[in-house]
Amino acid sequence: MDRIGQLRIDSIERRPADGMAACRRYTWDGWLWLGALLLVNSGLLLGRGPAAALAFDPGKVAAGEWWRLLSWTLVHVSPYHLLLDGSAFLLLYLGLEEKQAGRKLLLVAASALGALLLPVLMDGRLRQVGLCGLSGVAHGLAVISALEMLHHRSQKTLGRLLLGGLALKLAWELGSGQVLLQGLHLGDIGLPIVATHVGGALGGLLGYAGLKSGLNPLWRRRRHG
Repeated sequence: MDRIGQLRIDSIERRPADGMAACRRYTWDGWLWLGALLLVNSGLLLGRGPAAALAFDPGKVAAGEWWRLLSWTLVHVSPYHLLLDGSAFLLLYLGLEEKQAGRKLLLVAASALGALLLPVLMDGRLRQVGLCGLSGVAHGLAVISALEMLHHRSQKTLGRLLLGGLALKLAWELGSGQVLLQGLHLGDIGLPIVATHVGGALGGLLGYAGLKSGLNPLWRRRRHG
């Protein structure tokens, strides 16, 4: 057997093991997110109500409760809300092409920052109702997933359709002032803040563009090394 043939066989034999190693290496952060969601919402799941002390409240943050800036995305108002947001977030997070936990955390942080800043600037209701949930972050991750698809010839059409669909959805929500299919939910989702979806999508877009452009040297080495 020639050397090229042997190399091909060796590559095929190694691939399953490499895939299993990658699976073991890159799923721990998904379990960490799941654990954080269950921990923060443990009172909700046990019937004691949502973790209001961790939700975003502008007045409480101004009074010194800074941790709300970090914890608000994990808080949900009902088990249905948790299932809806949590499953969408975890599926999108685990499906990202980027597998390095540190860079994935930056993408989540960029989405969360956008999902918070835009409502603070645009929606005065935040002082009365506050903000919680992962829907804004999930919109950011959906944008990032679509952008990742554009780098693969076989997925370009799907990526464009996803981006177009998200743009139309967000435009409709901004124009109508309510989230898509709001009246069809099967449980309590609180008072949806449309701007958090738009802000999360913009945050995800900017976070992805920043990492990919080389603002993070490790990203650049991985993509071009």
